[in-house]
Amino acid sequence: MVNAESVRNSLVLFNVLFLVQTVMDIGVLTGGVSMPEGMTYARYAHRGAYPLVATALLAGVFAIATHKMIKANKFQQKLLYLWLGQNLFLVITAVYRLSLYVEAYTLTYLRVAAFIWMLLVFAGLILTIIQIRQSKKIAWLVRSNLAVLAATLYLCCFVNFAYVITSYNIQNANTANRFDERYICELGEQALPLILEQDQKTGIRMCMGYHYGRPIFEPISDWREWGFRKWRLQAYLGEKLHR
Repeated sequence: MVNAESVRNSLVLFNVLFLVQTVMDIGVLTGGVSMPEGMTYARYAHRGAYPLVATALLAGVFAIATHKMIKANKFQQKLLYLWLGQNLFLVITAVYRLSLYVEAYTLTYLRVAAFIWMLLVFAGLILTIIQIRQSKKIAWLVRSNLAVLAATLYLCCFVNFAYVITSYNIQNANTANRFDERYICELGEQALPLILEQDQKTGIRMCMGYHYGRPIFEPISDWREWGFRKWRLQAYLGEKLHR
């Protein structure tokens, strides 16, 4: 049965559990505590990213469902805000875990998507706090989250993620962690500018492997083929060829 007492007990339990996780994360991320034997950066990052989905949804649903019940109880309100705050901290540590993973294993489309997802979760938690604090309707929260999602998708249309991934992997390559040439070559034509720059820099042609080849750019020949990123790439390659 859901009542004021059960809500209070749940909030206390949630905060204690999250506090334990927070202290452990701080210990590991600051270098004061070593990771368990056999634990790799990959597993450490995955354990921080995937449970984030469940905990964020749980925090949002629980907060929305119970905030009216605890509205008159200042202590329970503080417990609720503390729990949401710990969820925000969990997102931050998950982002940091993923950054360590990327630093060790390079950047990919999936890891970029994970960063974007975590930022959306963070924004959703902030909006949930605002909704509770200002006693706004559930419809406002739904509309606000949809607006953030739509704005994110719109902005992503103008980002050349293949270029971003290639740039990061090449710039952060070293003798211990060389970039995956095959993966870069499979990113397609949008990675061509950096592939050509790397050719000039090293004097060695990239993407000449047996199982993969250099991306081929097909110029825009029809208005139906037009796209913002394709148009920018065609302009860049045209300028480069005429130098």
